[in-house]
Amino acid sequence: MRLKGDKLLIGPDRQGNAACFGGTLPTPTDAFNLLGGGQLGHVDRSFKALAGLAGGDEQAVTTLAQRVVDTFISLLLRNIQEMMRNWEQEPAYKVWEIVHRRRVKLDRVIGIGAATPAVIPLLAARMGCQGFVSRLSGVGNALGAVVARPTLQISLHADTQTGTYSTEGNLKKLPHPGKIQMKDVKELAEQELLALAQAKGMAEYFAEREFVMEEQFNVVRGWSTSGRIFDVGITISPGVIKGFQGVKA
Repeated sequence: MRLKGDKLLIGPDRQGNAACFGGTLPTPTDAFNLLGGGQLGHVDRSFKALAGLAGGDEQAVTTLAQRVVDTFISLLLRNIQEMMRNWEQEPAYKVWEIVHRRRVKLDRVIGIGAATPAVIPLLAARMGCQGFVSRLSGVGNALGAVVARPTLQISLHADTQTGTYSTEGNLKKLPHPGKIQMKDVKELAEQELLALAQAKGMAEYFAEREFVMEEQFNVVRGWSTSGRIFDVGITISPGVIKGFQGVKA
């Protein structure tokens, strides 16, 4: 966060923690903290960091903090609206809107992160919907990292003309290149993924696999088909580790 003349710039780069959490530079979190009376951390540190930008008395610092908060909420709202517009352009959402004869509308905004208690109520008010702040919101990202199951993804490229396929940088011989079909290539991709999962100690998650790409092209030389190219992508789907029972909000 910085001032360029009279223009306030927020992000996209991040330069450490908020001052209220031990950082050295002011962040939007410090602005929320100052206006919220220190509900996020050390309010004196937030004030000192913002004063370095405001270059004035207490009123100037408070005015800057309010400007930061207003700008930050507007940026969040704009990004959310843009995300919703992009979703609405996807075929699945268009079909849903036609079938149900109504548009998708947000009714709740849920926040994750240390600044959530200060940010979410203001954002929800601007969006005209309900705000939800979990008691674990401050450590939500850490919890997600702890319980997220490991994932793998590989891409397999097969060329019947050369009789080879490649994956993970390794070139191998393609079995029965003249007769191979998409189902055979997918089986090869599964075998390669399983071998990689076993090597990384992730075999127990192999059952969670799914194909993310399946493409087949004919290679034409002159006036006849001389071969086929297959491209397949397979991944172990994102999710949570086995045995995770969840936490109470």
